[in-house]
Amino acid sequence: MGRPGVSSRVQAAVAFYPPTNFLTMDAWALQRCDGPRCHDSAGSPESRLVGCAIQSCPDKVRAANPLRYVTAADPPIMILHGNSDPLVPHNQGEQLYMALNKACRDAVFISLPRAPHGNWNGFLTDDALREAATMRSTSAAGCTATHRRPTRRRGRR
Repeated sequence: MGRPGVSSRVQAAVAFYPPTNFLTMDAWALQRCDGPRCHDSAGSPESRLVGCAIQSCPDKVRAANPLRYVTAADPPIMILHGNSDPLVPHNQGEQLYMALNKACRDAVFISLPRAPHGNWNGFLTDDALREAATMRSTSAAGCTATHRRPTRRRGRR
């Protein structure tokens, strides 16, 4: 129901180390995967989400991929991802950013070279984790899907 006269639409979003393209997670992992901790294994969180070992049911996996659902109605989003993430490859956050960029959506991608997985508070508070961070941003203003150039800023944030 919400409150009369006030929109209940999502106004902004933040994604910390987002898994996006399950089919490529093991291929982009920092270390070669073996055993039950692999994303491709039948017991992985990704496989349990879609109900099958992800490499055996690519159509179901593609239906679960958030990149397929990027639209002009999406709110601005900030993506934070560590390059040292051993669970969700850094490439996953980059893929989301690039899909938003291509769709001319407002997005900020902050990449933290030393940050691992799961330390979302450290992304915001730990100077050592934030050292050498880079930020890329896009703006929907004046953008056409055929002509897009993201801006890039370097430095600590």
